[in-house]
Amino acid sequence: MKRNTIIFLIVLVGLVLVYLFKGKENDSKNSGLRFVSLAWQDAAIATNKSIVNEWNSAHPDLQVEYIQGTWNSAHDYLITAFETGDVPDIFHYESSVIIDYAMRGYLTDLSKYISLEMKK
Repeated sequence: MKRNTIIFLIVLVGLVLVYLFKGKENDSKNSGLRFVSLAWQDAAIATNKSIVNEWNSAHPDLQVEYIQGTWNSAHDYLITAFETGDVPDIFHYESSVIIDYAMRGYLTDLSKYISLEMKK
């Protein structure tokens, strides 16, 4: 249960930050957000979908599209997405390769938005 709460809070913080950073763009396009998840266990997939559904119910003006990705193609997908500029707003990726994306300037450091309580 604690892990689900942490996942929910991280996704929520990400969604809010993306909403804030894209606010003016969303006002003109109202395009919504894309979330690529690499969850592969049934319970994790269900939890992620539940979080997205809860967000969508509470925020009809900013809907999140849930996209189920796979670990087998995640690296190639993200490299292509970054190079073409068609990157999902939020994505799930737990790998040392993420450092390479940050060094290329593709990622925003959100650590200053995460409270000590959430980190614990």
